Amino acid sequence: MREEKKAEKRQELVGVCLDCFVEKGLTLATTKNLCKAAKLQNGGIYYYFSTKEEIVLACAEEAISRIEKAAFAIVLEDISDIKSMMDHLGELADKMSPTMRFLVSVCVSREYGEKVKPSLVRLAERKGRNNR
Repeated sequence: MREEKKAEKRQELVGVCLDCFVEKGLTLATTKNLCKAAKLQNGGIYYYFSTKEEIVLACAEEAISRIEKAAFAIVLEDISDIKSMMDHLGELADKMSPTMRFLVSVCVSREYGEKVKPSLVRLAERKGRNNR
């Protein structure tokens, strides 16, 4: 049960940290900022994550997931009305642009870019299988 609670808290922290990265940017969001946003003592986040890199990569995966879920919800809802679907996807792009900006900053980062590629490949493979 304890590990289950820790996993739940970790997932909650991913959401909080992603929001912090989106607000402050990849390079300006310090672990101190992340702990403050998560209402943890300084360094408390390391109970749930080994390194800042682990936090960033988990947040990148969460960003991918949020974008994917939101886009598919629109596509499924408006599938019979292409114009409406395109309008809603445009609105989504505007709404999600800060999250997309974070994800792009991770992808082009020297520190994290290569490490986030497997998540992007998994997403592309999943989509490829679903489109067959």
